[in-house]
Amino acid sequence: SNIKKELHSLVKSVGENDRVIPPEQADLLSSALRGSHKLILPDSSHPCYLDRPEEFHEGLLRFLRSLPGN
Repeated sequence: SNIKKELHSLVKSVGENDRVIPPEQADLLSSALRGSHKLILPDSSHPCYLDRPEEFHEGLLRFLRSLPGN
C-alpha cells in the first residue's frame, strides 16, 4: 500500500497497560512497516508519555539517533 512506501521509519510507543491500543496491536503495526520501532513503557496506560515521561523521551531520542544521517 502507499502508506508503507511513505513511512520509512516510525516509532510506536504504547503503555504496557494501554486499553486503547494494546501492545499486541503495536506488534501488528511494527511487523507491517519496515524500519519501525516499538517502545512499550511498563506500568503505563494509553498516554504513556504522561505516565513515564523520562523513559518516553529517552526512547524517542534513541529512535531519532538511529535514523540515517544522525
